[in-house]
Amino acid sequence: MGASQSSMISYAQNFEDVILARVFNGQNEGFYVDVGAGDPVYLSVTKWFYDQGWSGINIEPNAALFRKLTADRLRDVNLNCGAGAERGEAVFFETEIPELSTFDQRLAASAQVKYEKRSVRILPLTEIVDQYAKDRTIDFLKIDVEGWERQVLTGLDLRRHRPTVITIEATSPQTRIESATEWDSLLLQSDYACVCFDGLNKFYLAGEKSDLKRHFALPPNVFDDFQTDRLVKTEACLAETQAYLAKANAYLAETQTHLAKTQAELVRANAARPDLTQLHTLLTEVVGNTTRSTLADSKSGCGQNVEQDENIEELHRSLGHATRILHSRKATLRHFFALNRAWIAKSFWRR
Repeated sequence: MGASQSSMISYAQNFEDVILARVFNGQNEGFYVDVGAGDPVYLSVTKWFYDQGWSGINIEPNAALFRKLTADRLRDVNLNCGAGAERGEAVFFETEIPELSTFDQRLAASAQVKYEKRSVRILPLTEIVDQYAKDRTIDFLKIDVEGWERQVLTGLDLRRHRPTVITIEATSPQTRIESATEWDSLLLQSDYACVCFDGLNKFYLAGEKSDLKRHFALPPNVFDDFQTDRLVKTEACLAETQAYLAKANAYLAETQTHLAKTQAELVRANAARPDLTQLHTLLTEVVGNTTRSTLADSKSGCGQNVEQDENIEELHRSLGHATRILHSRKATLRHFFALNRAWIAKSFWRR
């Protein structure tokens, strides 16, 4: 489907942002909490909402991803820590694929990627929300922590802070094996109902917001009027390539025009060569005649002065004619090289 300028752009891995956009349709200001926020753009559930004017709290223990968040999310609170059951420290396995970083050593080993271990500060989610968003309504909470879900939920008092929607990655990393049984009861006993499972995530809706359940009935579809970030970037790249090709074709046409002019000047320069050859022959003859005349005059004595003067005048006339021809041909050649210098300079400037 061709997208209009008002189409939503989905950045999330499994269109989670599309489903959330249905729930909060038309809401230009809102608040989210993103635990395991990841990259601020790539696979981000909150990027679209941030661009619409929302803000929130991003919790990301991975150092490289945290730096990206602080650079890109200026309105957000960005925390380089983990969320857990209680305040303390935990070993964090920072993998070469940042999205697979985890506090779970078993999962880090099974991911079959290189990782580095470092100690990371852990804060309960309730404490984080109390400090940075005590009086804010949390529209949605997203949790993507690679096996650390129960610890995050244990540290959140859902009686004090009640996000409208909670979305949690509910399968073991890089598998279809559901993992919600490890933490699902914590939500159900806090009056949250699972209203959607999209194959990767489970969406939970607060009991007091049950009227919003209708937004989860269908998977993302054509009527959501969205396009993916990857498609947008591909189309932009294609448009840029087409613009570059148009410029390249215009430059090629201009180059061909200059080449035709240069070839014409070259033909004119080659046409001047016979005249220069003729001039060389003329000068040779004049010099030869003058030399012979001078030798003859030296033999015949001073009585030949009149004839010598006539020869000198003829020499001057010949030299004058030769000079005019030379000036004409030099002008032609100067014009030829001037044209080429300008073209070459222009060509190098364009590069």
